[in-house]
Order: sequence, then structure tokens, then C-alpha cells
Amino acid sequence: MKRKNVCAVLTLAVCMTAGLAQAQENWPHWRGPHHNGISDSTGLPMKWSLTENIVWKISLPSWSAATPIIWGDRIFITSPSKSEPKTEPPEQDQQQRRRRRPSLDPGAIPVLHF
Repeated sequence: MKRKNVCAVLTLAVCMTAGLAQAQENWPHWRGPHHNGISDSTGLPMKWSLTENIVWKISLPSWSAATPIIWGDRIFITSPSKSEPKTEPPEQDQQQRRRRRPSLDPGAIPVLHF
């Protein structure tokens, strides 16, 4: 029985450390895997400009304050498809405004791959 417990604990420890190693390779949310802005990578540039230490860049369809997500060899970022002038909604009572919701249909918003 004791041998089974030791095996179970060792298996659990290996699985947990394997998960931590995988999490450090990705940058899944704002300020990194641990929300502290620290990377385990070495040899990173200390300064950059529009031309210095830039490996690639892409123009977005519109301004975005989104944080890039790095997962494996892919980078994800959200951006509006185009910039449109803001218009005030027509006067409505407060109850009607509360009922307005964006579409949750996955096909309603196009996904652009760059």
C-alpha cells in the first residue's frame, strides 16, 4: 500500500512540473504567465525602435489596446475590423438599452488571420 502511495505522489509531482514547464513557454495573458511581466527567456533586447530589434510587424485594421497572446508559435491579438465614427444612439428609455446585447454567435464576428 505504501508503494502505491509513493508512486501516486511521484506521478502527481511529475505531471505538475510538466504543466509548469509548458506554462512558462507561453505568454497567455497580460504581463505573462504569472502576471508579473517577467520572462525566463535570456538574450532579449533591452531597447528597440521602429527598425531596431524588430523581427516582424504587421498593420492592424484599427487601433487596438489589446495585449498580444503568445501560444506556441502563434501570436493572437484582437482589433476592431475598422474604425468608424462614434454616433450617439437614439434616445431610448433605460429598459430598452439594458436589453441590447452583442451577438454571441461565433459566426457573427469574422476572424482575421494575418
